[in-house]
Amino acid sequence: MAMRLVVPSKKLGLFQVTTDPEVNGDTERIATALAELLGEPATSSVAVSYQDTRYPEFTVRLSGVSGRVENSGRVLDVVLTQIHRADGVAPVAAGQWGGFARCGWDRYTQAHVCAWADHSSIGSVTLTGYGEAHDPVRDFLFLRGRAERPA
Repeated sequence: MAMRLVVPSKKLGLFQVTTDPEVNGDTERIATALAELLGEPATSSVAVSYQDTRYPEFTVRLSGVSGRVENSGRVLDVVLTQIHRADGVAPVAAGQWGGFARCGWDRYTQAHVCAWADHSSIGSVTLTGYGEAHDPVRDFLFLRGRAERPA
């Protein structure tokens, strides 16, 4: 099934869309890099950043593109090792839309990063400032579920 990406709500719990240019610049940069991994021009994309209204150091960046993805397992490796430079990468549940998903730690941005790839979409969620009380995999699956729709 072909997928398309949409921007989730402007407010997700205590997180709200941010207009911080530094946070948003990284989100756009990641979406642009993801689009270069497609086998054709993107049919849809999303690049949105959120911050916790109480603790601005907690940020969530969602970047994704849809289009033809060849060899989604290899593409996911590129996303996590070259775009995010993640360590400790491990497979996780991909969620309701399937494909491959993995999470790791981006040592340069000091953030949890989770990414997915399937036959028609690629995306990543970067979670900065997360403490022990947060579950990055749960939040990744939540955001992917809010951003991805059947085309």
